[in-house]
Amino acid sequence: MVYSDLRHPSEFTPLVAPLWQREIAGKPFRKIHAARFELSGQTYLVSIAFAGEICSMGANTRNAAAGLSICPARVDFLQDEKVIRTTRESWGPFEI
Repeated sequence: MVYSDLRHPSEFTPLVAPLWQREIAGKPFRKIHAARFELSGQTYLVSIAFAGEICSMGANTRNAAAGLSICPARVDFLQDEKVIRTTRESWGPFEI
């Protein structure tokens, strides 16, 4: 997956930032990880948003070995670069 955010844009930022606009608006430390897949002639855009207050955060103490989070994810089916269908889930844990 490719890291995207408005301060450090990637090739996916123009595609995924608008999709997550409502969820990440006004939230601290916004990050989006995204990947695009072609499968059987169909295009899928998979993205996971990490932002304050939208992820279930793991331990965050000096004794914590890793910062694991369960964050919202979406799989968008694209046709002619437009979103036709979306599936949303919470995926994780991820080490962010």
